Amino acid sequence: MNYGHFDDSLNEYVISTPHTPRPWENRLWNDKLNAQITNHGTGIVYERDPEGRFILYNWSNHRYLYVYDKTDKVLWCPSWYPANIELDSYECRHGLKYTVIKGSKNGIEITWKTTVHPEDSTEIWQVGIKNLSGKNKDLLLVPFYQVDISFKDPYWGTMNLFKSHFSEKANCLYIKNYSHRRDLERYALAYHSNLPIVKYEFDSAAFLKDFSSFSCPKTVTDDLFTNSSPDRQPPAFAIGYDIVLGSKDIKFLNAEIFSADSFEEAQSKSIAYSGKNLYESSVSKHLEDNTKLLLENRISTGDKSFDRFVNVWLKHQLHYNADWNRGWDLGFRDCMQDSDSWRRHDPGLTRNRILAAARHVYADGHTVRKWAKLDTKLYFDGGVWFVNTIVDYIMETGDMPILETQLPYLDGGADSILGHMKRAMDFLDKQRGPGGICRMGYGDWNDALNGIDRKGKGESVWTTMAFIWSLNTFITLLEKIKDADSAKYRKIADELATRLNEKYFEGDRYIRAVTDEGLKVGSKENDGGSIYLNTQAWAMISGIADPERTKAIVDSVRKILYTPWGPVLLGPPYTKYREDIGRITADNPGTVENGSNYAHAAMFYAYGLTVAGMSDEALKIIKQVLPSNPDNPPEQSQLEPYNVSNSYEGLQSTHPGRAMFAWRTGCVGWLLKVVWDGMLGIVPTYDGVRIQARLPDEWRKNGIEASRKIRGKNVTFIFKSGKTQVDNSLPVKNNSIIPYDEIMKHSRFLIIVD
Repeated sequence: MNYGHFDDSLNEYVISTPHTPRPWENRLWNDKLNAQITNHGTGIVYERDPEGRFILYNWSNHRYLYVYDKTDKVLWCPSWYPANIELDSYECRHGLKYTVIKGSKNGIEITWKTTVHPEDSTEIWQVGIKNLSGKNKDLLLVPFYQVDISFKDPYWGTMNLFKSHFSEKANCLYIKNYSHRRDLERYALAYHSNLPIVKYEFDSAAFLKDFSSFSCPKTVTDDLFTNSSPDRQPPAFAIGYDIVLGSKDIKFLNAEIFSADSFEEAQSKSIAYSGKNLYESSVSKHLEDNTKLLLENRISTGDKSFDRFVNVWLKHQLHYNADWNRGWDLGFRDCMQDSDSWRRHDPGLTRNRILAAARHVYADGHTVRKWAKLDTKLYFDGGVWFVNTIVDYIMETGDMPILETQLPYLDGGADSILGHMKRAMDFLDKQRGPGGICRMGYGDWNDALNGIDRKGKGESVWTTMAFIWSLNTFITLLEKIKDADSAKYRKIADELATRLNEKYFEGDRYIRAVTDEGLKVGSKENDGGSIYLNTQAWAMISGIADPERTKAIVDSVRKILYTPWGPVLLGPPYTKYREDIGRITADNPGTVENGSNYAHAAMFYAYGLTVAGMSDEALKIIKQVLPSNPDNPPEQSQLEPYNVSNSYEGLQSTHPGRAMFAWRTGCVGWLLKVVWDGMLGIVPTYDGVRIQARLPDEWRKNGIEASRKIRGKNVTFIFKSGKTQVDNSLPVKNNSIIPYDEIMKHSRFLIIVD
């Protein structure tokens, strides 16, 4: 079924029917506010403060716009849902930080636009009401917004004491949770509009009178607003606007929903918003910012669909993850990976994330799992991402002085960033299991392997591989600054690589882990989970697998783990619970970590393939993961066509190919790493830009052009095979380094790929 199309002129996805496989989300955000709006107009909205505390504006998804046509006695919604009355026309445009829903019924066209303020914690609506019927119309327009702002005390549980206020002077409504144990004043929300607020409800139960439902609320159909106050029922903003339209009239409702510490602040902000077209000015600022972003780091491969994802939609999705991580707490490994990829666009954000992460390293070198809010579970992989991100950032920017920055450890004491890096590496070296490789800890990248190391003896082959990778990166930095410790770390990396190849390789696969009791995980000996994708991927990424081993592990992955939507995380899935392995064995077969295509890991594998010189296969996997994959259409995947998913269910699932969710995934950062670092091989180093192109055959045959931002300058790289000349381009051999002074002199380089 055709659900819509891309409008490349506006960078929008146009949804042409409300009957999508599931509600398709957009993300509207700034540094403080996160609004997740669907093509049905529903969606959660919340604010996050610097300490990681959340103020939930709307958590129930009950966020609607009703139209009651008094002339024709018809209730409907321009988004179709929740009235579920078929419309004469429908369209939803998801743009970059805004959504526009347009629906019409019986000659009335409603255009419902939503965005967020570029800086303030304010959600903004603009609703256009247009009469196309040729006759006068009498309407009741009702925005409904269920308010959460609940507070959950760690000891007492949920504690709510809601009170409401109305200001005729400021034309605003205000609801606050006055719970005596609240930790913030900001558990409060205000609503302001340009049209006079005369009738309203503050109480969800009062809005749903006489057991009516959200599909046909009696307050709307019978115009029964009582201006009630909330009790313990979920509070809400429900406002009734009487709209009288002549035969060709159009009117506008402009509304804002925002947090405010006090009723006085709410009134002050409402008065400040009065008379302003906040929607237009906010969208204009978003477009200005996005235009700058979209002009940098672009490719042209001849594949319009692929280029669109890399140049627009994946870049936008990575921007969301760089700003909001996975949408909630700031995960240490997530922050490091997302900001590492985002350094191509905004190395300043990467630097800030590095400094924040450094404050969450302990004096012994281990890291928290998350901060804001703090999660101190002992995952051992944090240091791997920390060190690699810092090295990548330094090569991207030349900011060597960051190494001297003095910052505290989380548990006391202070050191330079370089000192933090060394302690992170030393911690991993010291945390060895009985076999002499890294322990698992509470878990590694795979959170669901949380039973391996409960007794302090379980080992992670993956963490060891990632540690070697990080050591190799760290060594280049230490050699650059002439730090004698480089020899120490080289010895550790070589010793671990030898140990893995001697003890943890089974001829056609690297095992995944060893339990406290010495039992192998990811081994031929296992009925479930006999091979894991990650250790095969990272054997290539870390460089420990020679060509013969690489061929063997790739053959095994092809035979056991491949699906039409990319390789799954492990195979076959577990069907019996094993406490000594962990939560992964309790998941339904073929779902999440238990045998789905976890897209993040699929990109690890794709990157490993490019390192091993198999870019054709890597490109195929990328295209399988993208929502444009014809073998996993939206009817099956249910995925938004403009986003990559966290995971797709495996062949053993009851819903093969179904996407778990979009937007929140580390896949996008690594996918772009595969393209830029792996295939194009445009990688900044300490002294210049290394060009190590490993182009897929279709790119090599047709030629490709890429624009990469290098230390503030957009530089074009043209890849051609054979003896070719391109005007105004400096020829450069593949597998060479272009010094930075040459980068500053020239804007176009011709890369000759044989």
